[in-house]
Amino acid sequence: MGIGFASMVDPQSGAQSPVITQFLSILLTLIFLTVDGHHILLRHVGSSFAALPIEASVDPAIFLGIVQSAGLIFSAALLVAMPLMVALSLANIIIGLLTRVAPQLNIFSVGFPMTILIGLALMLISMPSLATAFNGLIQASADLSRELILGEARR
Repeated sequence: MGIGFASMVDPQSGAQSPVITQFLSILLTLIFLTVDGHHILLRHVGSSFAALPIEASVDPAIFLGIVQSAGLIFSAALLVAMPLMVALSLANIIIGLLTRVAPQLNIFSVGFPMTILIGLALMLISMPSLATAFNGLIQASADLSRELILGEARR
């Protein structure tokens, strides 16, 4: 939406990352802690050691299940990002049409700030549903990991 150019140094990795990425990373970390995701994670790690001791052999089929479950992450990311991507694409198409209709006007000088405002407004509107979607994603991934761990322990 135009503020991807504004980047800051990530203190964890030492690399530069966009400001929106930092904001969403901190926001989703707070949501993860709010919905007790860290408790779920620790519970699953403990139960995985109980179900599958360290000396147990792991069936290669469990790795296939892990790779297939990665699709859950990508589909959730696409569902979260798609409304914003479509709205910003429509805004850019409209700005492009206005520039084509009135070439003597410098629409791009107004278009970039307008795109940023539209993007920030849509992010503000989508924040409550983002928390709900992320909570559902945590529950779905917890259920899937429980199925993988218990399915492997039964073998």
